[in-house]
Amino acid sequence: MVITKAERDVPDFYKKTDPKLLPDYSAFEMVSTWTWGPVGLYCYGPSGSGKSRSVYRLIESQGWDTVVVTGNEFQSELVERNRPGGIGGWDDWLSDLRHLDVLYFDDVSKLRFSDRCESEFHSLLDYRITHEYPTFFTSELSIDDFGQRISDDNRAGITRRIKEFCQPVRFGCGMNWTDNEEYIRQQCEREFA
Repeated sequence: MVITKAERDVPDFYKKTDPKLLPDYSAFEMVSTWTWGPVGLYCYGPSGSGKSRSVYRLIESQGWDTVVVTGNEFQSELVERNRPGGIGGWDDWLSDLRHLDVLYFDDVSKLRFSDRCESEFHSLLDYRITHEYPTFFTSELSIDDFGQRISDDNRAGITRRIKEFCQPVRFGCGMNWTDNEEYIRQQCEREFA
């Protein structure tokens, strides 16, 4: 596998997190009970609600061959690996991502789609689904809201695939409130208004 800045171990901060102290322990429990299969996870909710920490804990507990890619890193890798004089190896890196046990897009809502990036993302997601490799996502946006960042040509195809092949887990409306309680309550009220 080609080593990149997008690959990393579970951060120490997440390893040390006591799951019972997460802002939304009930959502953490839903993530931690995920069982292996072609359907991945789409964890969404406000920043600081425990999405990434929950997914990292699940990955760490299972020891899967996993690469974590943030939304920003996917676009950066595409540019760096394809520019003249760049590090090259885009096709190799993409092939590696296709065949991982689990591919985890952390903060996918931060991904800014160029035409090429959107096409590569769609192709990668399609390959993983047709070959029954699960993909995990964390996002501040619901699947439909994330879809609004995708061009009209690809929006329906990408959002349909995520909806069909990822179990949505909503963070931020559990009972274990923290200092950002008011912000989370406002997010919940807005979503259900």
